[in-house]
Amino acid sequence: MANTRHQLTMTDLQLAMAGVAAKTDYRTKQKGMGVMASSHEILGIIEDEVQEYRDEVHAKSAAELKIEELKDIAVACIFGIASIQSGGVDW
Repeated sequence: MANTRHQLTMTDLQLAMAGVAAKTDYRTKQKGMGVMASSHEILGIIEDEVQEYRDEVHAKSAAELKIEELKDIAVACIFGIASIQSGGVDW
């Protein structure tokens, strides 16, 4: 018999989104609002963040460390989207 998946609540999603928003604010204060210059840069940054998450998973790290890496992935994706939408990506 297949496992039944636990269902998220709207509060779960809102807390996750608030965490990503806070991480986005932190990143902009840390590194500014400069666009990513190319699709290759966007991909490289996202791949680096995914590798860091993979490392935490393989290390069987605490949930909070994995969550922080997932936030980093989300922020990289948001900046990638914003960079493309702003017209700032050269190639």
